[in-house]
Amino acid sequence: MVSILAFIYLTLEYIFWNNILEPIYLKLKSLRLYQKTLKWIKSQHKYIILFIFILFFVSSEILGILAFAFLADGLVSLFLLIYVIKFLPVAIAFTVLENSKNELLTIKWFSIVYNYTLKLIHLIQENSLFIKSKVIFEKLRTKVQAIIENINLTLKSL
Repeated sequence: MVSILAFIYLTLEYIFWNNILEPIYLKLKSLRLYQKTLKWIKSQHKYIILFIFILFFVSSEILGILAFAFLADGLVSLFLLIYVIKFLPVAIAFTVLENSKNELLTIKWFSIVYNYTLKLIHLIQENSLFIKSKVIFEKLRTKVQAIIENINLTLKSL
């Protein structure tokens, strides 16, 4: 079971986060609106912050379920579209967590769930399938980048 979770986690991390969403997220972090929003969130009571986090986290999970339902029906393009869209609420939830972690961890049940989740992620990342797959994905990513560079060079020379 851990091996399956490790493979799914790695696949989604490499395909979507590392290659598509992280550059977008880093760009968003540099915007003034982002900074103002963080300031506003930090000024709220911990239970308001928790509500905001849960709202966006649950929204992203619902979109993830919907995306996989489309995939199960063979609608790959809808799966990809919804799965990419799902990362907007993920990014917001992550930002809220990242910037309000100290306040949220004072809520006992949240602290327990948070720490359990970190242990599960650590367990997945130590799994042998995860480690082997990560090496394979990295080699594949390097080859794909080389192919894309060659295509770009060929197109520029035309």
